[in-house]
Amino acid sequence: MSSLPTYFIPKEGDLPYYRDVVNKLPNSDHPEAFGQHTNADIASQINEANLLFSTLLSLQVQKQTSKVAGRPEEKVWFFYSLN
Repeated sequence: MSSLPTYFIPKEGDLPYYRDVVNKLPNSDHPEAFGQHTNADIASQINEANLLFSTLLSLQVQKQTSKVAGRPEEKVWFFYSLN
């Protein structure tokens, strides 16, 4: 088990007691809870940031030049009519 005081095996009790124990747990687990070094948290945060930025970039509207002017529906119809 973890050496952190937050993580412990609760005593036997009723449902409200267990709910209280669970509600006191942190929203995010520290690496020490799993026996890892604190730098593991930094690596995890870097990976999450990279995933977030790649997702945001994939959602960004790409500028494309087209010979067809007009509304998007007209552009789709033009390219559809070519095939």
